[in-house]
Formats: sequence, structure tokens, C-alpha cells
Amino acid sequence: MMALYQDGRGFMLFDLDGRLRKTSVPASRPLLPVFEAVANSFHAIQEAGRTDGEIIVEFRREAALDPEIKGHIDSVIIRDNGCGFTEDNYHAFETADTTRKLALGGKGVGRFTWLVAFAEAMIVSRYNAGADRRAFRFTARSGIEDAPEFEPDLLPAAGTTVALYGFKSPWRERSPANLELIAADIIEHFVALFVGSTPPSVVLIHGIERLELRTEFARTYDAGASRREFSIGSDSFTVCGLRLRRREAGRSHRLLYLAHQREVKTESLIAHFPGLPNPLGDERGSFHFVGFVQGDALDHFVDADRSSFRIPETDEGDGPGLLRQLTWRDLRGGALGIVRQELSHWLDEIDREKRARIESFVARQEPQYQVLMKDIDKIVADVPARPSNADIDRAMSRRLFERREILQTESSLLLNELESVDAAKTDVYRERMEKAVREYNELGIADLTRYVCHRRVIIDLLAKALSLQPSDGKYGREDAVHSLVYPMRKSSFDVEFYSHNLWLLDERLAYNWRLYSDLPFSSIDIADISSKKEPDLIVFDHPIVIGGEEAPLLTATIVEFKRPGRTDYRRERATTQVYNYLELLRSGHYKDSEGRPVTLRMDVPITIYIVADFTEELLKDVRDTSMHRMPDGDGFYVFNDEMKAYVELISYNRLLESARRRNRPFFRVLGLSTTPRD
Repeated sequence: MMALYQDGRGFMLFDLDGRLRKTSVPASRPLLPVFEAVANSFHAIQEAGRTDGEIIVEFRREAALDPEIKGHIDSVIIRDNGCGFTEDNYHAFETADTTRKLALGGKGVGRFTWLVAFAEAMIVSRYNAGADRRAFRFTARSGIEDAPEFEPDLLPAAGTTVALYGFKSPWRERSPANLELIAADIIEHFVALFVGSTPPSVVLIHGIERLELRTEFARTYDAGASRREFSIGSDSFTVCGLRLRRREAGRSHRLLYLAHQREVKTESLIAHFPGLPNPLGDERGSFHFVGFVQGDALDHFVDADRSSFRIPETDEGDGPGLLRQLTWRDLRGGALGIVRQELSHWLDEIDREKRARIESFVARQEPQYQVLMKDIDKIVADVPARPSNADIDRAMSRRLFERREILQTESSLLLNELESVDAAKTDVYRERMEKAVREYNELGIADLTRYVCHRRVIIDLLAKALSLQPSDGKYGREDAVHSLVYPMRKSSFDVEFYSHNLWLLDERLAYNWRLYSDLPFSSIDIADISSKKEPDLIVFDHPIVIGGEEAPLLTATIVEFKRPGRTDYRRERATTQVYNYLELLRSGHYKDSEGRPVTLRMDVPITIYIVADFTEELLKDVRDTSMHRMPDGDGFYVFNDEMKAYVELISYNRLLESARRRNRPFFRVLGLSTTPRD
């Protein structure tokens, strides 16, 4: 549809279809065209200067097969007793993008939303004190055309009737079915008009239902509204806060951004204040907080169709200093700061509870996060109300990761700038370097703390595995101890460094070349041993070259765990099994990862650890050997010259106590303990 556009200096064609394609009616705001018609009625009453202004909005629905179910809205009739379609108003209606009501916030495009969501609009008006009347139809196909015939009840005594017919999909399906919900949406859209002033009476009608919005506003909102201001650069904004008393499923606390006293954008406050109770409660009962933001900048930057703002999320760097543009991040931050003050009674209590949970979690379970406690306010903001340990751990891990990322970036910059540091800026560079070093030290302490806590847990688990089981009064199996030291049926290719606990036996074992846990000799990829016997642990040290050796020398360690509390050693001595393993080990030919030969020479000693409970049967067996008792009495040792093996027989008590003793200084620094006497 082509139409004439008059700009006061002449006429030009404009494409109505093209204009409608550029006009937005979000499905989330299905009644926006009705809001625009109601806004026009407000303006008409204001222009007429009436103190008895009245707007009646009638909703007509399609018939439903089930009388208990309301059909979808089919048409909406908006009546007002304003100034009517005078010649000037009609001329403005004919003019696309008219500026006639610019001072009132009119964009000259609201009527186009009618044709986006409805099939047509019928306008019938009396003006000039009712002496003149005008009726016309507005459609996407024909534009504006006279309508000498219309429904008689559309003709007002004075003012204008706008009838919107043929509500389209998807807006009709998304519209509220309940008149109270429609009233709530209209009040919220024009909320600024209901605060601090007396707007015209707005009556909603559906069948025999009737709601007056001023009465509904007084019933559902507290009488007073808080009012606070903030500024961003030279732009000033006002935040008004209301307490909504109406019970309404699915609603939450929210912040509205208004332009020309009309809602444009809404954000949920729950997303910005995690854990905020919904609803809140005071001496009068429960309520939802509704805040709305106004400012000249919002009026200026609102889009033509009033569905969004032309404000970037973050600064795009177009203007430095005072010319820095307004951003949503700054605007939202200022508004949320006001809301934070308004809801401080509830938010402060939530934050106190979260802070206590975080402090307890760090002090009792994860002291490695102590380095982050100087930023606890940020952690508090990151976790929901009544956070679980997992919530806190995730938030603090994320914060620790972010600190590492920032520190790595800063370190790279420092190194790149090192050669070009100006002499005059040496002090500044040194301060940055010292700060980076402090950060690295703090993060290193955090990592070390986590590892020390891990060791404390492992020692506790080992003590439990060595105790009598209350279920059957028996000791645990050796595989429970084995798995704590190193996962069973795994090799060093399968297990990460921090996933094993070889330090329980010997700190040096952690730095190995190859390790095979509960795997047959035939699975040792660096050897050609065909036996299916499965030693508990075989550990190969890194090959070394001594003197002029043609092939690197290889050393190994064998570990054998005996079941805790075992008493049956009659069939073989404790050392017999490991000596058999040693013979198989020496029988193999070895190669490195590149296929080069590696020598396990007969004269290179092999270390063997046997870990067992020192029962009377075991001690009797040991007395028949050449093993020597260790000074503390919790172990035996021997160097078998014939087998070229150093053998240690260690009690589980010694294993546990040695681990505690070696780690006790670290535990004490962190306030941890492994025994009551610690």
C-alpha cells in the first residue's frame, strides 16, 4: 500500500507495508497495540484539559466450545472522552512519523502497531464539543479510508472510539485470559502515571466483569513509593520503588526501564540478586518489589516503536573521557545499586548467612581458598542464598581461575616490557612486578594448601581402612589399602600425578618412569616377560647413564601389600613371594619408549617393600630369617646380597604414623589434625 506523506513543505510517497515490516510488536508484549491506543487516549484527555477524563477498554473474545473456558481475545474497543479527531489530529494521523506529540513522548508510529497485531482498526470520533464527527477505517491493505457505516455503539458522545478487530497469532494466544492480569500489565506499563498523580479513570470491561485501574492500583500497591536518584556522567536518573501486594503466580521482583512514562524494558531482579526471597515479607505481609527507572536519556534513546533502547551493553570506545557514551552496564549498575539500598534489610541478612557459610567452608574444609577471603564480598555475590558446599567450591574455583588468568596476562606484559622500561618508570614497573610476585606466591600457597588437605583426607581414609569393620568385626582387605596408595589395574599411563598417593610409602616413588599396579608381568610394555603373575606394584625409576655404559641403567621397586590382620603365613614366608617376583623381573629384557635397550643389571640393587600387620605369626616367621629389626620396632630390613635386593618389612602402624609425622607440620599450619593429640 502506497500512501502520501506530508512533511509541511510538500508531499511524498511512503510504503505502508514497508513501515509495518519495520514496526515491532514482541510476542512477549502482546497487548502493546492496546497500550498505544490507551496512551493516545491519555494524550487526548490531556489536550482537552478535562478533569473528568475517562477511558474504557472493552475486551471481546471469540466463542469457546467449553463455556468454562475463556476464548482468545478477538477485538478490543478503546473509548475516551478526550478532544477527539480534530482536523489537526486527523492530519497528524495521516502523517507518518509525525512530531505533533513529540513533547508528550509520541513517536508518530504507535498506530502502526495496531496493524501488526490486528487485521484492522475502526476509528469513530466526535470533536469540536460534539458538533462534528469523523469515522474512518485503517488497514494494511487500503491505508486510511472513510467509513460512513459503522457499529452504532462505537459513536461516542464526545471523544474517540478505536476498535481493533481481528487479533492475530501469535499475540492472541499470548494474551492473558484473566482481566486482573490485563489490568496488572496496563498498570505496570503506565506505572509512572499512577505514582504521585491522579490519572484519568481507566475502566476495563469483559462481559459483566469491570475493573477500574486507579482502584486496582490502590488495592495492589502500597500507597507510597520510594524515590532515589543516581547519575552517570551528565545524565541523571530516578528509581522509584513500589511494593506489589497482589498474589500472582509466576511473577518475581523486577526493574522496569521507562521512556516518556511508559514501560519499555523489564529485567528480573532475581538474576541480579541470587537467593532473594520471592516474595519478600514485611509487617503487612508478602510483596513483590517493582522498581522503575526514568531519565531524559531513556526518553531520548528509546526506539521509534518503543520496544527497546538504542544503548549499547558496554562501552564501544567511541568517545574518551567526558564523551564516553552511556551503556547498559553503567545504567543497570546504577539502578541495581539503588535497588540494593532499597532491599538492604533482606539482602544484608542473606549476605550475612552466605558469608558465614563461606567462612566455615574455607576454615573447616578447603583452607586453600583462604587466599580469596580478601575478596569475600565478590564470592558472596556469586553464590545463591543458602549455598551448598558445591556452590561455594564452584564460585571460589572460578574466582581462583580468573585470578590465574589475569596474573598470566600481566606477567606476559611485564616480560615483554622488561627491555623497554623507561628509567623514569622503573619504580612503577618494580611495583607491578612485586605485586605479580605476591600474587604468584598467594596462588602457589592455595595450590599447596589444597594438596595438603588432600593428604589429610587420604591419611584419615587409610586409618579407617586399617581399622576393624563394624559390620563383621574383620579388618579391611588389602585392596582397600592398595587402592589408596595407587589405583589397581592401572599403569602410569592411566593415572595423573595428583591422583595417586605413593608418598604414603616413599615420596621418591612419585617421580617414576613406569609404574604397573596389579597388572601381570606380561603387560609390562618395556619388557618381554610372559608370566601372568600380578605384583601389587612394580615401579621403574628413570633410566640413567653411568660412565661409558652402552645402554642406560634401570632400577626398580617392588611393593607387596598383605591383608591387614593376616595371620596365616605357614604356607610361605613373607619374603618368598617377592623374591619370586624379583627373579621374574631380572629375567626380562628391557627397552625404552623409543625401542632402545635398557639394562637391568644383576648388580644394581632392587628395593622391595612388604607392608603388613605384625601379627605373632608374622613375627615368628621373621625371626627365622636374617632380617634386622628397625630401632623403632615397627619394621625389619635386610640387604639380600645373593638376590641383590634391599628389603623392608613395614608395619601398617609404621606406614600410617610415618605419613602423619611427615605431614604433621603442614597440617598444624593449616589448623588440621589427624589424631586427637594433634
